[in-house]
Amino acid sequence: MSLKFLLKNFESVSDLKEIYLIFADEKIPVTLCHYPLYVWNKLNYGAWHLFGHAHSKLFQIPNRPVNHNVGVDIWNAPVSAIELATKFYQATKCD
Repeated sequence: MSLKFLLKNFESVSDLKEIYLIFADEKIPVTLCHYPLYVWNKLNYGAWHLFGHAHSKLFQIPNRPVNHNVGVDIWNAPVSAIELATKFYQATKCD
C-alpha cells in the first residue's frame, strides 16, 4: 500500500497513535499500533491497546485483557469502536 493511498483514504498515518474512546460517559485511553506491544502508556490505568499484524489469537498477552487484536482475520470483518467497547469495557475497570 502506498503512502499516497494511505494519506488519501485516512485522516492520519502513524506508527503509534494515542486516542480516547468515549463509552458509558467515560473517556477510555487507547494506544493504537500495527504491532502488538507488551506495555503501553496508561496500561495500569485501564488503557486499551489495539493492534493488528499478528494473524492469530495467540498474540493476546495473558493477564492483559485490554490488549486486543483487531485484525480482520480475527474478527472476520472490520470491528467498530462500539463493538470493542461493548465486549471489553468491563476489562478496563481498575479495582
